[in-house]
Amino acid sequence: MLVTSTIVGCQREVNGDTANYEVRLSFQHKVGAVPLQFNTTYTNPHLEPFTVTNFKYYISNISFTSDAGIETTATPNYFLVDEKNAASKSFMVAVPSNTFSKINFYVGVDSTKNVSGVQAGALDPANGMFWTWNTGYIMAKLEGTSPLSAAPMNGITYHIGGFKNAENVVKKITLSLPVVLNISKNKPSEVFLAADVNAWFSGAADIKIADSAFCMNPGALALSVAANYMRMFTVTEVIN
Repeated sequence: MLVTSTIVGCQREVNGDTANYEVRLSFQHKVGAVPLQFNTTYTNPHLEPFTVTNFKYYISNISFTSDAGIETTATPNYFLVDEKNAASKSFMVAVPSNTFSKINFYVGVDSTKNVSGVQAGALDPANGMFWTWNTGYIMAKLEGTSPLSAAPMNGITYHIGGFKNAENVVKKITLSLPVVLNISKNKPSEVFLAADVNAWFSGAADIKIADSAFCMNPGALALSVAANYMRMFTVTEVIN
C-alpha cells in the first residue's frame, strides 16, 4: 500500500462561479501481486523469466464520471509516469466539485499533439518518448532482459507507438471506483491506481518474449501489445 500524503485542496474560479479542486492520482507499479523492482527476475503469464530496466507511459485527458453518467474533464492534460522518477507517479489534477463513480484517462498522446511541433514539459522530446514527426510519440515503453529473448544481450524492447488511423494505439481506460469520490473544498481526495507489467504479455493477445521481444514501430505487434496493456490498470483505493 502506498503511503497516503496530506493534500491541501486548491481552489480557483472558472467563469466566475464554479470552483475547481485538486485530487491526487498516485500510481504503483507491480508485476503480478508484487511491487516492481528493476533488475529483479519475474515470471510472465507464459512462464517466461524476465527483468525490467525501464517502464514509463503517458497518461492524458483525465476525466471523472458521475453516477448520472456525466463526464467531467480534469486539468492539466498530459503526464509522463516513469518508474525511474518517483515524483512522476503521483500528481494533482483539478476538477469541479461533485461526486464521481468512475475515472477515465487515455494511455498515450492524442493525434493533435503528435503533429503540433516541439512540445514542452511531459511532452518534451528530451524525455526519450518521441520518435519522429512522422511516427510521433512512444505512448508506453517497457525495457528489460530475458534469457528467452533472441535479441542482442537478451534484451526486451517494447516501444509502443502509432497514432494514424489503423495504427492508432492510444487507448481510453475507464475504471469504476471502489467507493464514491467526493470532490469538495472541505475534503482533500486521493485515488490510488496500480499498473501490472504482466498485463503487457496477455489478455487480448499472447505476447511471448521468445517470439516477440522487440517492437519499435507502429503496426500489428504494437496494436496487440497496446490492447493488452490497456488492461493493466486497477483502482486500489479512494480516500476522501
